[in-house]
Amino acid sequence: MAALYNHVVPAASVNGVWAKVAERGLEDLGAYGAYLFFSALAQNPGGDDGNLVLETLTKCDPTSWCAEWELWNATMTMEGFPVAASNGNSLSHLWGTSAISGIVNNLLGITPTAPGFATFTVKPKLGSLQHATIKVPTLHGFICVAATPETLSVNVPCNTWAHLCLMAPAELRQRPSQVAKLRIDGVVVNDVVQEGTHVCSMAPVGCGPRGADRVLTIAYV
Repeated sequence: MAALYNHVVPAASVNGVWAKVAERGLEDLGAYGAYLFFSALAQNPGGDDGNLVLETLTKCDPTSWCAEWELWNATMTMEGFPVAASNGNSLSHLWGTSAISGIVNNLLGITPTAPGFATFTVKPKLGSLQHATIKVPTLHGFICVAATPETLSVNVPCNTWAHLCLMAPAELRQRPSQVAKLRIDGVVVNDVVQEGTHVCSMAPVGCGPRGADRVLTIAYV
C-alpha cells in the first residue's frame, strides 16, 4: 500500500500490486492504514469500476465506519479498527476521517497534480452509484463536481486547469472497433486519450464563461 501511495512501484508491476492490495481489503487496518489503502487504490485508475471502494465504504463488519455508528452511536470517527473494543483509541480522532479520501480520490477521482490544486484531475468511478456530488475546498476556490454514469459536470476554479475524464460505458469498452470521444459543453473534442476505462480530454480545461460548469458527455463515433 505504501509503495503504491508513494509512486515507487515500477509501471509494469502496478496492476499486480494493486490487485494484491484490493484482495487484502480494509480488514484489521487502523484509520492510518485505511488512508493508505484508499490512496493506494487511487493510483491505478483502471483497477476497477469503483464498486470495490464503494463496498469498502459501506460495509458493516467490525472493520467499518458503519459498525462505529451502530455500536457507539458515533458522530465522529474512531482512531482505529476494529470497533468492538476501544482499546484506548480516541473516539473523536482526526485521523479517522480517512474515509474521505476514498470518496474524494476514488469515487469522484479528484486528485491534485500541482500544489494547491493549481492543476488537478477529475476521473470518477462511481461503481453502482447513479449520482454523486461533492464540493472540495482549495486555495483557488471550490471544485464542485456532479457525476452520473453518463455525465460529468465540474466547476473549475478560474486560474486553475483540470484534466477531465469520463468512464466509457461498458458496452463501448467491449467493442474496440467503436471509438469514444468527448463532448465538452456540447462541442465534440477530437483530441482525447484512453486512460484505462476512461476517456479523457488531452487538452487541460479551464473555468467556464462567467464561472459556468464544464459539462462532459461521451460522443460515439
